[in-house]
Amino acid sequence: MNRWIVIAFLVIVVIVIAYITGSSLLKPEMKMTQDQAVALALEELRYTYHNATVEIYGTENDSTVAGESTWKIAARVIYGRNTLCPNLTLVELHYPKFGFVSREPDTITRDCQVLGCRGTLQCRIDYPEEAVILPLDMARNPEVQPDMGRFLDAAGRDTIQAAAAPQPVFTSISNNTYSNVWVATYTAPSLNSTFEVILNGTTGRALEYYTREK
Repeated sequence: MNRWIVIAFLVIVVIVIAYITGSSLLKPEMKMTQDQAVALALEELRYTYHNATVEIYGTENDSTVAGESTWKIAARVIYGRNTLCPNLTLVELHYPKFGFVSREPDTITRDCQVLGCRGTLQCRIDYPEEAVILPLDMARNPEVQPDMGRFLDAAGRDTIQAAAAPQPVFTSISNNTYSNVWVATYTAPSLNSTFEVILNGTTGRALEYYTREK
């Protein structure tokens, strides 16, 4: 009888050890890495936003009490990137145990408008898409319209390639130096020149604009 008790005890010990070892081996596989979370987020966003440019610009990990990893992933979704009127939306995804949960998207630009700047004197520029659109704002930048309109018409508006970038210090073609500005540039294959607009980063107003030879 004692021998059977010993055998039963040993069997229980083996089962417990196997369970503990197996659980330890599985834990690393259950925790999603940052690369895995980003890859899944990109797949989800590209499926949801067809034909858009998707850029991940932030990831944050938050481990729960149970040891499960939850990832918060922030992305920029852009339709019409590098056009005159890009549409920019910010999307945040959370990847908990049961799949992606999306926060309400934040639309930044739409229909050639910077939504956060409508009806305000101040217009802080945070994204290139905002800086590309603001020179076209007739109410905010009326003085730019005649020269820019002639350039766009000569180039063909559908062929324009637009881009913008923040500049801590920037010297214009007239040798004027500006601090903390955004510079928007517009080019076209048919022209040998570029239209450039220097924007105040906090008001969205044009400080200087001109045509520069390529």
